[in-house]
Amino acid sequence: MRAVQLLSVLVFMSVGGAVTCLRIRDLRIPSHVAEGSEAVLSCKYELGKQHLYAVKWFKDDREFYRYQPVTNGTQAFTEKGVSVDLERSDRTTVTLVHMISDSEGEYRCEVICEAPGFKQISAKGHISVHLLPKSEPQVTGLRDQYRVNEPLELNCSSLGARPKAELKWLVNGKEAPVYHVRGPWDLRSVQPSDATDTTLELSFGVRSNHFQHGVMTLTCQATIPPLYHKETVFRYHMLQQQGFKLIETTTQHYIKTTEKPCTSTIKIQLEETAKDMEPWSLTSKKTDSAGSVNSSIVALLVCISIEALLQIIN
Repeated sequence: MRAVQLLSVLVFMSVGGAVTCLRIRDLRIPSHVAEGSEAVLSCKYELGKQHLYAVKWFKDDREFYRYQPVTNGTQAFTEKGVSVDLERSDRTTVTLVHMISDSEGEYRCEVICEAPGFKQISAKGHISVHLLPKSEPQVTGLRDQYRVNEPLELNCSSLGARPKAELKWLVNGKEAPVYHVRGPWDLRSVQPSDATDTTLELSFGVRSNHFQHGVMTLTCQATIPPLYHKETVFRYHMLQQQGFKLIETTTQHYIKTTEKPCTSTIKIQLEETAKDMEPWSLTSKKTDSAGSVNSSIVALLVCISIEALLQIIN
């Protein structure tokens, strides 16, 4: 499943005595992308008995892409932070490459039917662009060997993130108690200057009960949901001389992509055409996902039933 914002909207129109249905049945816009990556935006629609005039894409209400079937061509317009790959863009899909901080914003798909009505419908979603750290969390203050009752003081830092990384210390797989943790502290990164360096301290006196089967495991995690998670792990082995020694250092990480489903609730908004061209108006309200799907199905069935009834009368 892709990290997406799914919209289903329906508008009923009457043109020349026939009932027609225009709807955007599936809008897919990734809610989060990593800086430097690409984003694939999809807008699938149904025209009913209408003919397509154009499909337009907007960022913050400024058009950056257009598809028109008359010329069977695609056009990209200059817009800050938006770089379109025309070879991978068509009537339902637009591919954006080299995403940067200026790429963040509201993206809207607009579908327009042919004359005489030039009916239109649109749906939108928001993209956040995150700058991910280039490395795993960095740990300082570590010693190769300690003795029982000696203090352990470590700093874990995640560098160059936007938004800042969420840091967490774990001892033997469990989150460290708050009285053993100080911070986090945030500093502006040297490069890039709009990113943040974050540090979290772990401090406690080592006891024998910190060892499970003779081993104590310390883990620092850095997370930027929903795209990024990395952790650095240290394992200490209990020695006979009432001390403990570092025996293993490992780095574990996984970077989530935009495949993570978006769970945010979205308010559907329809673009209005001139009132003399629009026999009905539809006001959308914020609903849960199940209610949105049921409403769309019921509306579609009503549209089909009216059309069938008119054919029988004629």
